[in-house]
Amino acid sequence: MVVYADILILVNTIVDYFILRTAQHFLHYTIKVWRIIVASLIGGISSLYIFLPESSVAFELLYKSLVCCVLSVILCGVKNLKKTLFCATLIFIVTCGYTGVIIALWFIFKPNGLLINNSIVYFDISPIILIVFTAVFYLVFSVFNYIFKTDSKLSERCNLKIFAMENCVELTAIVDSGNSIEDYLSNSEIIITDEKQIGAVFGDNYQKNDQLKSRFRKIPCGTVTGKDLLDAYRCDYAIVQSKNKKVRLEKPILAISHINFNDDYSAIVNPRIFL
Repeated sequence: MVVYADILILVNTIVDYFILRTAQHFLHYTIKVWRIIVASLIGGISSLYIFLPESSVAFELLYKSLVCCVLSVILCGVKNLKKTLFCATLIFIVTCGYTGVIIALWFIFKPNGLLINNSIVYFDISPIILIVFTAVFYLVFSVFNYIFKTDSKLSERCNLKIFAMENCVELTAIVDSGNSIEDYLSNSEIIITDEKQIGAVFGDNYQKNDQLKSRFRKIPCGTVTGKDLLDAYRCDYAIVQSKNKKVRLEKPILAISHINFNDDYSAIVNPRIFL
């Protein structure tokens, strides 16, 4: 079979894009689209490894591990080494899963136009079929992504008003025991939100506001990658109202999540505030 480098790179770039999207879903990290596109292109170019003589399994694993690390650095940077290594590990697992499925199909059906060398997959298909396949794959992925996102709809909703520095921001929050972070210094209640809402409360340039230095904290929390520290700011007070209860929180702490929340809620509060 004749392998065309341009089709090889294009196909693997598209495949890598969806692999990285899948990995991002399990990571629950906010990653800019341009980073995913650049990483996908680098992944596609790395598929040129198919033209080298067939190598040992150990060398293939080493090569794939190196590529996954490079892609992880592009996606997550190098500031948080644990986050970057966890991302690389997850990309490697998803990639191995994809390759395993393709190899299984190759052994079972022996389809024409499919070549596997050095664990790199090559499809000899027309651009029209490639576009249609990509569109269908994206549609299926979007449906599954929507299904997973609807999990938050099962959580109880409440109305949250945050007051700080003469500002008042009203948010929709979910009551979830997943917010189990505690403030051991002042025993204040912790409200988890994202950076967008922090900007709404304290202003877009809150990180450069000297008046907020006395309100700034680092809150320890546990994540899938281990221990982490969340940037947080103390508010004046907050009012949380559910269907049957209304409470006022004195000097609660707004902790900034590393991921952005769904459109249907903007914060997470712990159920214990209603006790």
